[in-house]
Amino acid sequence: MAMITMQGVTILRISDFRRFFTLGEFLYKKEQFYQMFIEEQRRYCAFGNKSDALMFVDNEREFYLLRILCQWLENPDKEITVSTLDKDVLYVPEKNGEKVLFQLNRLVPYINEAKKQNRLTKKSILGLTVLYLLLGANEQGSDIPVVYELQTVGLQLKDFNECWDDVEIEKGDGLMFPLHRRIFVNANPQKPITVTWGIKNTVLQPKECLIGLFYGNTCHVLLPGKITSSQNKVSLRLTADVKTKRTRMEVHTPSDGVVYHDDVVSMALANGLPVWATSDGVIHYPDCCFAFRMRVKAFSKMKYANDFLAFVQESDDNYVFYATNNVNH
Repeated sequence: MAMITMQGVTILRISDFRRFFTLGEFLYKKEQFYQMFIEEQRRYCAFGNKSDALMFVDNEREFYLLRILCQWLENPDKEITVSTLDKDVLYVPEKNGEKVLFQLNRLVPYINEAKKQNRLTKKSILGLTVLYLLLGANEQGSDIPVVYELQTVGLQLKDFNECWDDVEIEKGDGLMFPLHRRIFVNANPQKPITVTWGIKNTVLQPKECLIGLFYGNTCHVLLPGKITSSQNKVSLRLTADVKTKRTRMEVHTPSDGVVYHDDVVSMALANGLPVWATSDGVIHYPDCCFAFRMRVKAFSKMKYANDFLAFVQESDDNYVFYATNNVNH
């Protein structure tokens, strides 16, 4: 069986699994993990149900969780009757049929919220709970993010969305307020993905990202993630770090190579030179970009300038500035 990686690291034991776990990558590679976990079960049975046969997990308590996790991964729609999810504990059968108790601790409020939201089935909540218990995410000192979702980009979009496969973003009909910024990054290190927005398709290479201005779950403005000037061979590229959830603009020029600017939320080329805005609301530009500088100064005088989100270049000297509740042409 091919080696499974998470965040580029080969996963051999549960310690690796815990250290490099991300839910999006796990869901994308769940078939591979299922095969790994099934192999662990085969070894355990072949050696007469002895803990000495375990290679992935550290002990039989973890193995009991792994066995339930396999049932869920094999058939997410099939009811798992052997395990019971109580208010603050999970009961899982061990090899003699007795129930083993796992304290939910840190998971309790997340489970309650997932039940309240009513977006996941009971089976899915149980499956994710078993997964998080195996990861040790129930312990108060755990730093593993707890997310009760089964899609990296689902019905409830986040400010920062990790995409492992092609994704379609709902296109808004007419500009609506208030607007909110959302980031979509290709978190898949192995292949490009396509982001579809209306009739527009954008291919994102690994780590590349797009930023959209949203009203609710509908995107009204999709900002460019790549810009190239054929005149002086300057190009801009927007990427994002999945771990830190921070964006970075790459400025490629023949003279300077690659220059980086962090936390960029919108960008353009004015007079062939990069201009950009960062997440703190600051708009950056060289003084020689006279037309752009005049537009920025005019916008900064508006009462709503403090709620600035992004700008878009519509033509060589025409820019549109978006704020939470206003747009300035």
